[in-house]
Amino acid sequence: MCGMFISWPSPILPKLSLPKKIDENPLGRIITDDEASWIASISSIGGIIGPTVTGFICEKYGRKFAIASVHIPNIISTLAAAFGNDIWFFYVARFVCGMSISSSMILIAIYFGEIAESQYRGLLFSTGSIFINLGTLLSYAIGAYTSIMIFNLILLGISLAGLILTILVVPESPYFLLQYNKIQQAYQSLSILRNSNSVEQEIKAISENVSKVQNDGVFAIFKTKAAKK
Repeated sequence: MCGMFISWPSPILPKLSLPKKIDENPLGRIITDDEASWIASISSIGGIIGPTVTGFICEKYGRKFAIASVHIPNIISTLAAAFGNDIWFFYVARFVCGMSISSSMILIAIYFGEIAESQYRGLLFSTGSIFINLGTLLSYAIGAYTSIMIFNLILLGISLAGLILTILVVPESPYFLLQYNKIQQAYQSLSILRNSNSVEQEIKAISENVSKVQNDGVFAIFKTKAAKK
């Protein structure tokens, strides 16, 4: 979804700004250069706000709920762009999808960092870049040959699938569960992630890490020479 939304202006802006594409333009007019610039760039403003909101959700309600919530702006964005007949619909669509893009980047780092064993962490992080580039490719391949409505409805379908699958499949982070002393649920979550019931040692290690982070506070990042630099 990040890759598709990042590259979204490439197939859409020509349909809104070129005279020969006027039959595909839901606004019924050619947009100005300023309007095209706002559509292309306003997602960056949404990107400032997104991590603040999802950061609160992540700490208060859990990583799983935060990941699921990222799809809500996607759904709003795709509906606004699919059925919008005024330029402000496209501004809103791009603004809220920017919230989702930036939030997703943060949540990837948090969630993969907490659920992965050290030898697999790099592999998991690299999948983020792979899927962003795959989304970009899909946007170019699909967006150029479909209407604005159809393209955004395809994005809507992917967003809904992501929301549903997150709720049904994604385990909660054992770090978050131990942070709130939900020990039994942490055991269950880690057992699913490791495909094993022998997770006592790792639960103990995670508990120690959680306690250390809670006791250290934010200024702990300045304790090491590398972090200071």
